Order: sequence, then structure tokens, then C-alpha cells
Amino acid sequence: NATGIEFGDNAVHIRNFLDAPAITNQQYSLLSGDLNGFDFPDLNGGVPLSSGGASGEGATAGTDPIQRGRFNALRASDALGVSRMVNEWSANPANGVAMNWVLTLPGQYTMLRLPQYAASLTGVGHPAPGVDGKGHLTPATVCPRQPIAARGAASVIAECDYRDLPVALEFTAYNREEGSDTVVSTGELVVSPTPPTTRPKTYLPQVANVITFAGERVFGPLAHNIDVDLGQPYGWVSARVSSRDGDIKVCDWDRAQDNGRVSGGFPGASAGRALTVECSALTHKNVPVIGFAAWSRKAAANPNAPYARIVEHSYRAAEVAFAPTPAPTPR
Repeated sequence: NATGIEFGDNAVHIRNFLDAPAITNQQYSLLSGDLNGFDFPDLNGGVPLSSGGASGEGATAGTDPIQRGRFNALRASDALGVSRMVNEWSANPANGVAMNWVLTLPGQYTMLRLPQYAASLTGVGHPAPGVDGKGHLTPATVCPRQPIAARGAASVIAECDYRDLPVALEFTAYNREEGSDTVVSTGELVVSPTPPTTRPKTYLPQVANVITFAGERVFGPLAHNIDVDLGQPYGWVSARVSSRDGDIKVCDWDRAQDNGRVSGGFPGASAGRALTVECSALTHKNVPVIGFAAWSRKAAANPNAPYARIVEHSYRAAEVAFAPTPAPTPR
């Protein structure tokens, strides 16, 4: 309302993610012990437990397939997995133009040992973001990523955070002839705009992030704006995406441990019953990313007529080594 600007874009859908229905009772959560509750389906798959029924002609009750372990496949495919992304940027206040990137990292909740994570929320607060030994920005976490074994048995805290965060972005800006990292001599003529001679790098500490360029904000003073200065007012840029250092894992309910005692799912009266959650290493390092660039323009001559648009990012799922173009065959 304050700016009179409206943005619109399409929702993101994953086609053929599951090959069977995945309807749940939508009553209780995983942490209450209900494995047919509202936590599922998630980005690691469908309902963890058979609901005891099946649909369709000839179906046999109690044979619903358990469709889990899908998050790694999403990361490895071009559905969500990203190694590099491309879009425009603009920070041109002289023309009333600003463009911010919105980056969301879906599925990070599947990389938490949820019972321990939820337990750590009680009474311990939310530590502030900090910087690790390598100068990386670290997100606000409420449970450790490494086991603490040196404080005595009574105070050992189980590790429970295996998320990609903080995700690194390394930017490469280009000029109109698709050149990058150009070093310009004094007085030399160059193609405009001249790209920066360094590659800025930043870190995404949150599941949802807004990147601003040269401090120009489309959405106003949000709490988690991340500013990047590419040295020019506009252009296009490729950003290399990489997960944090260290192990990344996906966590899921351990069917082998708990299937015998929760074969039908828990009713609400069983809230608080412990579940076994195991975490396994992810084999693909591509980071799930969705998002867009939000572009706006305000005309100083007519402050009542701003307008805006959304430009979806373009993605590459895997790094591709391009072969050099072969020389033409002499005739």
C-alpha cells in the first residue's frame, strides 16, 4: 500500500514427484507421534506409514507404498537442484529503478533431526548469527551441528542440524559482449557496462533471503536484506551456488525401528511418544533453490504511477564443461 506496487508470478510445482496418492489425516504432527499427520507429504516423499487402506479397483488394504527418500533425487535433478543461477540486476536510482533477488531454499527442514531440534527450542532461546573460523556467516541455530562430548555425560547434546545453510553465492557479472572480469587500462575504450574485476561472494543464512544491489531496496527495510555491490548500476550476472562446508544429511523416521509399534499411526492421546529419527548423508551437493528477481520503477514525474514485474531466475543443475569449438575443416 505504501508504494502502490504489485508483483505477480506463478507458484512452483513439481510434476510426477509421487506415483501414488499421499493424503494424510491432517490432525497431529510428527512430534506428537502421528506419522500420518500434517507434516506429510514433504519434500522427502509421501506418507511414511501405510494408512491401512488403498484406493482403486483391485487394490488391497494395507498395501499403500511407502514413498520416501525423494529429497536426494530432487537435488540431483533439474527440478530443484542448482549449481549456478543467472538473472539481471539493477540498482539505478537516477531512473527510479531497483531490482532485488528473492532466493528460497526449499526442503531445509528435512535436514533437521526434528525431535531434538524441537526440544532445543525450549528454554534455550535463539542464538544470534555469527561468523565461523573461515569467516563464513553462520545462521542463528538452536542445536549444534557437531556432537559436544567434552562436557560430561549429563550435558552432551545430540547434533541435529545438517542443513545447507549458510549457502554461498559467488557472483560473476557480464557486459554486453558477455565478457567478465575485465581489466581496463586507463583511457581504453570498453563495452559498457564494464563488469567488476572481482567476484563478490555472499552467504544466505536463512531459508528465505532477499539480496539487494548497491543498497537499493524494492521491498523496504526487511530484517534479512543481504547487500551485494557489483560496481555497476545494471547488467546480468551468474551466481555459483554451493552448500556449506561439512556434512549435509537428510533426516527421516526410522521405519525399521518404529514400524512394529506405530503401524497404524498414533492417535492424539499418544502425544509426546518418542520416535526414532535417523540422518543419512546426501550424495548430491546441488542446493535446492527457487526464486525470482523483483523489479520496480518509480517515475519522479508521476509518483502515483509506479510499476513492477517479476523475472524468474534461470538455473543450471550441474556444472558443464563446454568443449572448445572445433576449427573449420580446410576445403
